[in-house]
Amino acid sequence: GTLHGVANTFLIPKPIPLALRCIQLSCGRRHVLALMGEGPDIGRKDVSDGPISPLKSSFSSSSHSTLVANDRINTSHPAGPIRSAFNALATGIVVSWGAGHFGQLGHGPDVTSCEPRIIERLLPRSVGGPVIHVAAGPLHSGVIVATSSSTTRTFLFGSNRRGQCGVQGGISNTVPYPSPLMKATNDDADDAFAVDNLCRLSLGRLHTVGLAETGELYSWGSGTNGRCGHGDSVSMTAGKAGKGVRPPRLVESLKAVSVIMIAAGDGHTLALTGSGRVFAWGSGSEGQLGQGHTMHLLSPRLIGDLDFAGIHSTYDQQGRLHPRTQISEPLISDQSKPRTSEDRIQNGVPVIPCDRNRQ
Repeated sequence: GTLHGVANTFLIPKPIPLALRCIQLSCGRRHVLALMGEGPDIGRKDVSDGPISPLKSSFSSSSHSTLVANDRINTSHPAGPIRSAFNALATGIVVSWGAGHFGQLGHGPDVTSCEPRIIERLLPRSVGGPVIHVAAGPLHSGVIVATSSSTTRTFLFGSNRRGQCGVQGGISNTVPYPSPLMKATNDDADDAFAVDNLCRLSLGRLHTVGLAETGELYSWGSGTNGRCGHGDSVSMTAGKAGKGVRPPRLVESLKAVSVIMIAAGDGHTLALTGSGRVFAWGSGSEGQLGQGHTMHLLSPRLIGDLDFAGIHSTYDQQGRLHPRTQISEPLISDQSKPRTSEDRIQNGVPVIPCDRNRQ
């Protein structure tokens, strides 16, 4: 229109829809992350399981047959999860919406969005490649970027009270923008090294677990009740004042097996191996560790009731124990399931009494 004969032009922002499909979703307590992408494999369907994402198809591929057979680490796979996702995703763009009071949306501090919004700092031109995996925890978020067909970079953002974002610069209450994961350590090496092949993340309330393509497991953040699986309940913050962050650390007790799936709860963690075994550790105040008791476990322990492969190989068709079978499980399994704290100490299972008020 005109005002006193002078024409005024007003520009009205108009959203432009992306020509991409949503291929992965992850929900936090009050926020959502979505991975948008387009590639030759997206849209291919499986009769039993619906649409297949690049990461999902790689884990179920025939190249994993050696892992399922012997439950051992095998790094000679011709096409692992990273390569499959990198080849399938021509573009990986992350959008988020919901509550962002701790920066878990990746748009900055105290930003809440009622509609999907692109995280500009995670665009391929900014991080060196497409995002291939997203994970939302209760109050923080993480993504994995494929910088090549064999290497990745991990970015985390959101609440960081216990160092669960694992970023450089020390402890801060929030990490409002995506920041790279700091270098990791293990008990055998004195120097820190970059974790450049993570393919999956799972985020708890105060800790984070990362799965490498080789089947190794890393964790960082709060160690209360043993949720990180390092054999102690020490938090991943250095010093009484909380200055500094302990880097991501390899879960040493699972080095001899190959983990293919991880799940982090509020205060406990589970891992699935290639042979179908399930290990649990952390808070067990409500029996969530599946061990038949409510004690906390500081290190991973096999859930014997789910080890059907071991039960089948140990007993014959009539349910009788094979005479030459020796019931033994390397590393951390305990088939005897001791019921008292004294029995657990004698069997070498690291546990601590349950305290429901402890977080």
